[in-house]
Amino acid sequence: MPIVLNGTTGDISGSSLTGIDTGKILQAVQTIKTDSFSTTATSMTDVTNLSVNITPSSTNSKILVTASIDAYVQKTSSYNASAFFIVVRDTTALSGVHMRCRVDNSMTCNYINAGGNAVLIYLDSPNTTSQVTYKIQCTNWGGSHTTTVNGQANNTYYAKSTIVAQEVAA
Repeated sequence: MPIVLNGTTGDISGSSLTGIDTGKILQAVQTIKTDSFSTTATSMTDVTNLSVNITPSSTNSKILVTASIDAYVQKTSSYNASAFFIVVRDTTALSGVHMRCRVDNSMTCNYINAGGNAVLIYLDSPNTTSQVTYKIQCTNWGGSHTTTVNGQANNTYYAKSTIVAQEVAA
């Protein structure tokens, strides 16, 4: 399939595309969470050690936030168990980025784990050149249960969760 640039069809191999800087990654920062976190909270709570700071170089820059969270919900009652994860810029919850684990309350036993890997991706426009913090928060919904990030066995952490912020030129 030919490539079309400015109405001209042709092969751009060996050509130099100058002046096209949009979409270029200007910087990237990452935090890797290796410890465990558990909560029974029913309001949004910061997941400890799962945040990242970035200072955009331009007010026009976008920030691509990607998080991978190893998590599970432990059902300990006859209620449904759900966990919600969101990405937050400073104190602003960013919409459209949540994960839900659910255990159906029709199960006959009262001790069940459900979970997996929550992947959150959000392209933000912070409109600032000041440092911003992106963090992950979670909450439990339903009856009595616990949400855990990075479970452990025999004092050894097998999972790691990450959050990455990349500045993208506008």
